[in-house]
Amino acid sequence: MTVLQDYLTQTRRLLHDASSQFWSDSELTDYINEARNKVVADTGCVRITVGTQATATAALSGGAVNSTNIILNGAAYLSVPTVTFSAPGGGGVTATGHAVMQYGGVKNIVIDNPGTLYGAAPTVTISPPSNPAAPAFVAGQERYAFPVKADSSQAIIDVLGVAIIWGTQRVSLGYMPYSTMNKTFRYNTSYQQNPVKFSIYGYNLIVTPVPNMLYSTEWDAVILPAALSTGSPAENDLIFPWTEPVKYYASYLANLSNQRFDKAEQQLKLYQMRCGESVQSSARRRIANA
Repeated sequence: MTVLQDYLTQTRRLLHDASSQFWSDSELTDYINEARNKVVADTGCVRITVGTQATATAALSGGAVNSTNIILNGAAYLSVPTVTFSAPGGGGVTATGHAVMQYGGVKNIVIDNPGTLYGAAPTVTISPPSNPAAPAFVAGQERYAFPVKADSSQAIIDVLGVAIIWGTQRVSLGYMPYSTMNKTFRYNTSYQQNPVKFSIYGYNLIVTPVPNMLYSTEWDAVILPAALSTGSPAENDLIFPWTEPVKYYASYLANLSNQRFDKAEQQLKLYQMRCGESVQSSARRRIANA
């Protein structure tokens, strides 16, 4: 696994600055993180599947939880999520339960302990399938902002594919450029139906037709890597061969900062070449259908 020190060593070799005479580790770390973002933006090499968080409500009988109702099944769960009930007042026992999964979503919730002394139905929280989680499509809403991680450390920068969960079916939406969508589909402002197309407008996803109901969604997205630092040096996002171009773009930025324009241009060309090689080496592993 590549770590920050590997990037620093590789970059210093290209810069001929092994003794840190011209650039500090702090400066090069900034350039390395900027270079990692650039590699992802240029190649889309860090992908993530994000899904909608499941939601549910609870019903009471005699101060105890006797049933739950799944509002959204959610999507893209890879493991069984946790289920949490809010606590009752007056020293009662908090209800507990567990989720039952089906087709990557939550089918139902089994009540393990109904709890006691509930005066009102508790809030049910089901853990999300991913961080960040994808928004649900809501009736009457066509535009959805790209999600960001809960701690704002990583943001989605592109969406390659979208699917809605419709009953037991996962229905993939086709991509359409926004100008074409605007001309072809958006003229009827009152029409609502299950979406069939998506487009990208800035950092927003736009779907058409406008949704007619609540849908769980699943997004195939490109996400920026988490920044490396001395406290978090391990590279957990980029893998070989996508780590290879990083040192060249970091060297380009470093030379540019010191106004070494000829050397900066050389490193930029090497970066572009290595990015192309990385894309080609990955593509060669895929065997086309006969």
